[in-house]
Amino acid sequence: MEIKPLNDNEGIQIVKDSADEIELKATTDIKRIILFNDYYDGNWEIYIDGVKSKMFRANYLFNGAVVDPGSHDIKIVYDSSKIKISIVITIVTATLIIFCIIISSVMAIKRKKTEDEEKSEMNEVGEN
Repeated sequence: MEIKPLNDNEGIQIVKDSADEIELKATTDIKRIILFNDYYDGNWEIYIDGVKSKMFRANYLFNGAVVDPGSHDIKIVYDSSKIKISIVITIVTATLIIFCIIISSVMAIKRKKTEDEEKSEMNEVGEN
């Protein structure tokens, strides 16, 4: 893909910009790569004219997408479902670890109590 400077009638207008959603209007005369200076983490999704498109890593750290010639409505959405799944897995794992620690502690207390009772019985037998 040959790199050419933007013509006077090409550009991008920001329609909406929030933490998890960006809406743009883009006009290009030729196929262009749009670079988004948001850190690439795989959770961003891009829709060009309502059709899910490919978002790729650009400049090692950022998001990029290819836009065909013409006017386009672009919507970039952050998909937090992967993060939510990770949080659920973390909570379940922490709960299981805490449960295992509690069960282990209860078993250790019972074992200690049984050992103490056995020692007490042996002491009583030894005294008689």
